Amino acid sequence: LPFFHISFLIIILQTMAPPLVLPLKAPSEYESTKSLLSSLEFWVDNSHPHYKSNKIQTDLKRLASLRKDLLQSSLGCRDGHASALSNDRALENLMEYHACLYEYELRGFPTVEKDAHVNGALDAGLSFSWCHAFDGTGNNKQRKSLLKKKKGNSIVDTSTSITQRHNLRFERACVLWNLAALESHLAAREDPSTVEGRAEGKRRCGLAALYLQYLGHLIHEDNVTSSPEFGEEWMQVCISVMLGRGMECAYNAARARLHLSSGIHNDNNRNINKQRLALQGLLSKLSVGVSHHYQKALEHARSPDATSRLSPDVTGGWGAHVKGVQYLYGARAEYVRAQSCRTEAHYGMEIGRLRKAFSMVESGIAFVSSATREGILPPAECDLDAGMGGTFASSLSSSPGGTGLNGELTMLRRAIWQRLEVAEKDNRSLYRE
Repeated sequence: LPFFHISFLIIILQTMAPPLVLPLKAPSEYESTKSLLSSLEFWVDNSHPHYKSNKIQTDLKRLASLRKDLLQSSLGCRDGHASALSNDRALENLMEYHACLYEYELRGFPTVEKDAHVNGALDAGLSFSWCHAFDGTGNNKQRKSLLKKKKGNSIVDTSTSITQRHNLRFERACVLWNLAALESHLAAREDPSTVEGRAEGKRRCGLAALYLQYLGHLIHEDNVTSSPEFGEEWMQVCISVMLGRGMECAYNAARARLHLSSGIHNDNNRNINKQRLALQGLLSKLSVGVSHHYQKALEHARSPDATSRLSPDVTGGWGAHVKGVQYLYGARAEYVRAQSCRTEAHYGMEIGRLRKAFSMVESGIAFVSSATREGILPPAECDLDAGMGGTFASSLSSSPGGTGLNGELTMLRRAIWQRLEVAEKDNRSLYRE
């Protein structure tokens, strides 16, 4: 194969940056004198204008049963994605529970926290408690035993990282978050080297972003006393990351098509060159798109709202990761543009693009290496579901079989440098420039 095809093949083997996976929110059972079923029955009999509990007993039992299943499931820890998905109906159960909660909202059950003291929810003892997604403190029993503080009608205890609310909309929001978290995990497990893996990864990242966007609309009116990860700015961080990951899958698909077209060696064929230029242009635009999504995520992660709601470990870790990916795809965009310049015989422009790409990838390697040494980013060999003693490490580790973000940048640097050496040598010997 010509050198261009060989250097391109070097980096096609590892095209996905290590993915970010949303941590799960764990449901918590706050100490109460009444069970959920008893609370629902009390509220219906004393506060609902139309229903009586004996008329909808089956529906009430179904809702209480679904909530109990959540408490007994593997959603009890934020890194329990694989365990939760060992049940083939994990996603279906969450969807069913969300559908039931939505149906009860339509029936007039409590949905607004500020009205809990007048709509009967407090009197009925109707409450829902969830641990914060980015908290690494103990298990549910430890959290429950330490839960003490109150803020108005709601409980938001930062020392134990549990939020308790008295409305069904908060419960729906937490279920939607876990749906997005499970989809992000499944997307990370797809194989980007196969057509099916790329398509499924893109679909699942899109679903995760869609769940998060819907969640954002759901909690917008009552955002102040929600869980920290439900802040407007941090929601935008997560949405941008999921959209960026989905575009990475599209980038991989275009790259695979370009690799196949590179197997045809007749460089004088105008149609082949035109096809390569079109694919190279698409790759460049997709690279810029990925970089743009991660740039947006970085801006939102640095916002005062996000940094005030979440710990520096979380905002710093996610911020460092998205900045590293931004370096990677910025350099890839310049590298692809350099390939387009070479196809069109614009060799001087190719060298300029290669030098710019090399500078960007060097800066990315230096940044990621520094962040890894300081413990802001986890080592590349960290397993996707293994914690690192912090609050974010399991969501920042590399995909199965991956080399980590630093490895991706290093391979790209090698490919750029090899082509840059040849291009500059030809430029000196042939054009004496």
